[in-house]
Amino acid sequence: MPNTPGGNANPCAITRWVAKNVRYLIGVKQPMDGAYTKNTYDQGDKVRNQLHGRLSTNCECAYHGSVTNDTHIKARNDIDELLLTRTFETFQPPQVVTNPYNGDVIQDLIDLREDAIGCVESAFPEARVDASGSKSTLVQGGSLRRKIDVVTLYGLALSSIENSHD
Repeated sequence: MPNTPGGNANPCAITRWVAKNVRYLIGVKQPMDGAYTKNTYDQGDKVRNQLHGRLSTNCECAYHGSVTNDTHIKARNDIDELLLTRTFETFQPPQVVTNPYNGDVIQDLIDLREDAIGCVESAFPEARVDASGSKSTLVQGGSLRRKIDVVTLYGLALSSIENSHD
């Protein structure tokens, strides 16, 4: 909250601060323009198509996040590209695993992430690829007009009881 040099609240400055923040809040609550959202998906598709054609692991791709549920904010917008490995799944009890996976699931996820990073670096050499995050790899710039978060994960097979409540 704005203060005067003496530390007391300045009523004029407070009024300006409130007006500015109310305008921001009203603006972010407005639906995004359809063309803007479509362009965001188009940029995600550019990355998805490159990953799909280059990854060495069998994956399903899906979008996730604020764009998919129309709660995204212009200028702070990205789209999450999920890479769901089909090499293994976790089963929720009371399901029984009939064909247990004998690989190293952690190493498989690390390998998938490294493969995805290499794919986007090769496909988008002018883009900045930031893999410093623990959950996703951010791809932005170059020929991409939106930020893309690439997230590697594996599946969870829910019990039939949970699946029936969709």
